[in-house]
Amino acid sequence: MDEKLMQRVKEGWKECCILNDSIADEPEISGEEEKTCKKIVSLLERYGLKVEMPVAGQPWSFRTQIHSCADPVLRVAIVTEYDALPEMGHACGHCVSGSISVLAALALMECTYPICVDLIGTPDEELRGAKTYMVQNGVFDQYDFAIMIHLDNKNRSAVKTLCIMDLKVDFFGKSSHAASAPWEGRNALNGVQLFFHAVDMLRQHVTPDIMMHGIIQEGGTAANIVPEKASAYMYIRGDKLTGTKRALEMVQDCARGAAIATQTEVQMESLYPPYQETVPSRVLSDVVAKNMEDLHLDIGDNNAISMGSTDFGNISSVIPVVCPTLKISEADIHTAQFAMDVKGDLAHEAICNGAYIIAKTILDMAQSKDLIAEMKKEFKMYYGKCV
Repeated sequence: MDEKLMQRVKEGWKECCILNDSIADEPEISGEEEKTCKKIVSLLERYGLKVEMPVAGQPWSFRTQIHSCADPVLRVAIVTEYDALPEMGHACGHCVSGSISVLAALALMECTYPICVDLIGTPDEELRGAKTYMVQNGVFDQYDFAIMIHLDNKNRSAVKTLCIMDLKVDFFGKSSHAASAPWEGRNALNGVQLFFHAVDMLRQHVTPDIMMHGIIQEGGTAANIVPEKASAYMYIRGDKLTGTKRALEMVQDCARGAAIATQTEVQMESLYPPYQETVPSRVLSDVVAKNMEDLHLDIGDNNAISMGSTDFGNISSVIPVVCPTLKISEADIHTAQFAMDVKGDLAHEAICNGAYIIAKTILDMAQSKDLIAEMKKEFKMYYGKCV
């Protein structure tokens, strides 16, 4: 273990635990993280850091330069998340994740390595995906890699996530009295119901990695009125973006067929950009694994487990990334119990350990030109592009 680095981590640990608990006590959902962003920025400014906000026009985003030099051997982005879930607070643990990134950044302020490190605040992960727009605007192009830590009920040195695409489906029919003249109507809710049945039948004919799940958002206003409008919202996930796009097209065909069968009209749109699959760098994850072992954190076989989807995957399409997970609860993420555990002892311990892992991984990479070259070569081979 790097004792000097751990000491720097511990110097800011209590302050970042207070930050975490404060964010957890006042959760703000995606796109509304005004108080949360200001709490983080206020802490950074107390350390004398100049903070740019917003970044690439994304509300409640920020960026600050933690360390710089004239001729860096490495440029790194530490990514910060801090949005909450509707009605469930920080059941995804972003208050802990964001606090980990802040503490890691503070621990690197006085380092003597020839590196450039920026801390980038990325809001709206759970819904709209601010990182997708930041990637489109070239925010991450200048960095050699990006790193952050997520929270879970397992320790992992890296996480692979799935692509996700969304689809809003609106069926339009014709209202009529459901008892006296139903033949005059065209039932939009029937269109939605048939759409879901068609998607269920489609499941046999897509590859095993494809997932399709959705909800009915609108189904009519009264039982004695044939519904004139009904709406559904669906997620389609998969291992690769190309396969996910093909599955989306098949789902759209299901909607069109349901509209024909029910004599209704259908309109479809995707509300948000796709989240691409996260492809963690093997080089980075190996360095992370060593640093986790130094802290006596058990990884086991957990790296084989995939998580859901995240806009962090879009960053992995332009630069190498790694996103380990740390255990803070026995419960699954996105549950009420997990939301309760984000202020517990395990969460506070994870803030210290996670900050050390991020900072130590950056310093380890900075000391090895061979590792940097291997990381870039690996990325080039996967994406078929020069870096």
